Amino acid sequence: MSWRRPILSALIALLACMALAGCGRALPEAYETALDDWTREARSWENMESRIHVRATLKTQAFREAYVGAYAEIFDLDAAGRDELMAAEEAEASRDYVLLVTLYTPETSWSRLSPQYGVWEVRLQSQSGRAERPRAVRALNTNNPTWKRLLPHLSPHESLFALHFSRTNEEGLPLAVPGDTIELVIAGAPAKVRLAWKLP
Repeated sequence: MSWRRPILSALIALLACMALAGCGRALPEAYETALDDWTREARSWENMESRIHVRATLKTQAFREAYVGAYAEIFDLDAAGRDELMAAEEAEASRDYVLLVTLYTPETSWSRLSPQYGVWEVRLQSQSGRAERPRAVRALNTNNPTWKRLLPHLSPHESLFALHFSRTNEEGLPLAVPGDTIELVIAGAPAKVRLAWKLP
C-alpha cells in the first residue's frame, strides 16, 4: 500500500543514521549518572494549567568531572584540552555555586529569570537561613546542538540559563558547608517552586 512507503523510508533512514559513526551516540554512562543524580524537577499548576516547569542541575565536583568527560568526547579533546577545561571548571566552582536551569512557562514574557524583568525572585538559600541572589544570570542558546546533546530533556519550548551564586557573602561567610541542604527558590506572581540538594 502507498501509505507504507513513507513509513518504510523513514525506518530505513533511521537505521542508516544509527549505523553511521557518531549518529545517535549515547552520552558516557558517568555523565548520564551524574546528570540524573544532580538534577531536580518541579512544577506548579493552576486550573489544570502548568504555570512553571523547572529542571535544575547543580554543578557539583562529581557533575563537573563527568561533564568534562562528555564534553571532551563530543569535541574529541586531547589530554591537554581536557585538563584546560577541568581547570576552568574548578576555577568557576571555587567562586560560585552554578546551576543549569531549564524553564518552561506558558507565557513567553514569564520565561525571563534576570532581576531586571521583575517577573521572578530567584535565590539560593541554605538551611542556616543564609540566602544569595544570583551574581549572574546567563541565557544560553537552546538551539546550540551541544546543549541539546548534553541536556537530552531540553525541549524547543524551554529556556536555558546558567545561574551563578557567590559561595560567600560580602563578609566572607559561606552560604553553605558540605552536608548542608541548599534550596533554589523561584517565586513570583505566576507561581512558586523550590528545588533542594544535599551538598556532598
